[in-house]
Amino acid sequence: MVPVYLRLKNFMSYGAKASTLDFKQFHTACLSGDNGRGKSAILDAVTWALWGKARKVTSQSSAAQGLLRIGASEMSIEFVFDQQAERYRVIRLYNGDKNKQHLELHMRRRKDQRYVPLTGQGLRETQQEITRRVGLEYDTFINSAMLLQGRSDEFASKTPGERKEILARILNLGKYEALRAMAQERVRDAQNYRRHVEDTLARLAAEPIPRQNRGSQDELGKYRAYETYSGGEAFRINFALRIALSQLLATRRDTQIRMLVIDEGFGMQDPIGIQHLVQAIGMMKSYFDKVLVITHLGELKEAFPVHIEIRKHAVTGSQLKLVHA
Repeated sequence: MVPVYLRLKNFMSYGAKASTLDFKQFHTACLSGDNGRGKSAILDAVTWALWGKARKVTSQSSAAQGLLRIGASEMSIEFVFDQQAERYRVIRLYNGDKNKQHLELHMRRRKDQRYVPLTGQGLRETQQEITRRVGLEYDTFINSAMLLQGRSDEFASKTPGERKEILARILNLGKYEALRAMAQERVRDAQNYRRHVEDTLARLAAEPIPRQNRGSQDELGKYRAYETYSGGEAFRINFALRIALSQLLATRRDTQIRMLVIDEGFGMQDPIGIQHLVQAIGMMKSYFDKVLVITHLGELKEAFPVHIEIRKHAVTGSQLKLVHA
């Protein structure tokens, strides 16, 4: 999945006249702005459009009510993305007064570039079609292609069974069941390969090592328990793990997610640590078509050729501005 553009209306801090984020204008960009301006809300808008789920929800009776801009009665997201040589458009609307969602899916027709509807009979049917076209579920996406603010260790902290399930979805093991039904003569080969992959996953998902024995080697080659690393060092360890998962997702899955998102985490780094992380991000460009780094640090945005400034007005809400270095 390669994002093309995102249009928001009354979504969290974004008002009725919020700017459109055009992903075609950059390959790698830094999304900057002070805390509370709406940086992470861009990620919530993408996941809410595709799956109807987002991180920043309240205890309202409906999760969508926690995303609706205060004082507004309706919100909408329009998200356009490319997937396997096709262009899709998702429109998700929410009416706060009626506590009701409306969801549309369209695909652009090649012969005349017009969008044709793929919307199902209801919300559930349309959501299933979107998930099928994207080829990925929400939980797998946020545990692989997104390094979320405050949740960089989410994959590492999961149980062995949960890690195995995430890796299985990334590797798309379910396709072998379909192959067995479609071509019985290929069952033996498919089962042998599947057994090999499952054996590998079983080793990865083995019972966790006691916490006091978990650790890694530092830059001097000495073994250290995970708990002895500083916050900045621990973030770099989790950063490397999540980058590896994202790379696996980008190269091994039939339905590729060609987008990488890194949300905050740089505040714990010293200048050398920031330099190493920026270099690592630069090395990942060949694996992803869009890389988006989110930070409130003004000095960090200078390290990227493009940055997206977010400013917030008391009346109109958050606004986006694309700036080229």
